[in-house]
Amino acid sequence: RAVSDVSLTLAARLWSTTEFIAYHEASTELIALYLGMLLALAAYNLLLFSVLKERAYLLYVCFAISFGLGALSFTGIGARYVWPEAGAWTNRLLPFALCLSATIGTLFVKHFLNTATWLPRWDRVTHVVVWSSLALTVASLALPVYWVIPAMSLVCLTGALVIMVCLFRAASLRIPGARIFLAAWCVLIAGVVLLALRNF
Repeated sequence: RAVSDVSLTLAARLWSTTEFIAYHEASTELIALYLGMLLALAAYNLLLFSVLKERAYLLYVCFAISFGLGALSFTGIGARYVWPEAGAWTNRLLPFALCLSATIGTLFVKHFLNTATWLPRWDRVTHVVVWSSLALTVASLALPVYWVIPAMSLVCLTGALVIMVCLFRAASLRIPGARIFLAAWCVLIAGVVLLALRNF
């Protein structure tokens, strides 16, 4: 029997002890490698920001850290190794971190693509995504988590689709860096969409 106040995903598989330990160790190592790469990206972009003073690098650092915090929370690594004494706040960290990363990620896209100049109509739409994500970031600290998770999933799904449209539009207009950015973010956005759909 499994009981949770928030969303709960369980695999329909029974493991032997040795199989489970082997699987758990391998998956933990992969997650740690992924989080290490995120930390390295954040450190590298922080160095670039300290030299170039370009705001896009600082936004990327904040995005990588908040997304990494969400990944720590989502995988359970954070609750097990980083904040084992957090108690009820453990459940709040997931929607807080993911809503914060959605806010910062959208700001990063707006800044990188200069949507105010190149895509003025879509810039107004991204404003709505930013403010909605920010409102949910704050709400995740106070409202019941089982209310915030579906709202977060809806905002993240909508935001991901808006960003994809902006990236495709920017690539078609040959905005500098848009095609590389589109290729780099396709996998991330696909993951966000799948996670949001799974939550529903």
